[in-house]
Amino acid sequence: MEGTELYHYLEALKTDENGWRKSTDNIVANNLSTDEEHFLLLQVIEDYLARRYAGADADSVMCIRSLLSHWIQKLSTRPDQPVFLVNKMAHIFSLVFAADFPDRWPTFMDDIFLSRGLDSVPLVVFYLKTLLAIDSEVVDRDIQRTKTVGCSQVFDRNTKIKDFMRDLCIPQIVQSWWTILERCSDVTAQCLCLDAVAAFVDWIDVELVANDVFVPLVIARLGNKDISEAAVRAVSALIQKGMPPSKKLSLVTALTDVMRNNHLISVNPILFYNVSPRLTT
Repeated sequence: MEGTELYHYLEALKTDENGWRKSTDNIVANNLSTDEEHFLLLQVIEDYLARRYAGADADSVMCIRSLLSHWIQKLSTRPDQPVFLVNKMAHIFSLVFAADFPDRWPTFMDDIFLSRGLDSVPLVVFYLKTLLAIDSEVVDRDIQRTKTVGCSQVFDRNTKIKDFMRDLCIPQIVQSWWTILERCSDVTAQCLCLDAVAAFVDWIDVELVANDVFVPLVIARLGNKDISEAAVRAVSALIQKGMPPSKKLSLVTALTDVMRNNHLISVNPILFYNVSPRLTT
């Protein structure tokens, strides 16, 4: 199809009640001529997910799940997917998660990602991009700050999702971060993982990450020029996390110790002990 013809075709799919299903069927059947066509069909599906998927019947839910499974399989067989497709699919996964978790799909994270072992860089990168997309979709800071009548329903949905995530999958997600930081040397994966830490630490149990195992792993990345900016964001988020003063002091002390041990900061004891307060009259 040429430009104008494709545009009208896509608009027709959006207005067609079953246009999203036709788009899904074409993608799953690999009935696509270009990556650009794939992207445009995903826009039709995205529109359906945002507007109507929350009330979908069981058959429609399974159709969407087949799309997610197809994408994960595609990452295994054709890992060199265009970035714009990877980003669009991460957003689509986040929309499905927001609609299905926890009521329709409490094991989403385990079924899609965690049980697979995250044994390839493309899958790790996509997993982390999906986490960041979920954070954008579910932890909307603007909605939290302005709980108007129009935002109230979304606010309540997001609160429920976060509560159940804390109980059902956050400990496993944090463990996956540790594994990725420790074992995956890919720079993109390392940066995305640190960004996920920075995003999620705002609302998860701080003790899952502010501990003797996780903090040194994050701090050590400050010395790597390729990922140091992402490491700074993660460290800053940890320090800014709301917590009792005693815990904050312990965290800052631990951060200082680790940074000193990694030669990221230094204290000159002579200068330190020779400093004396000046008294003015």
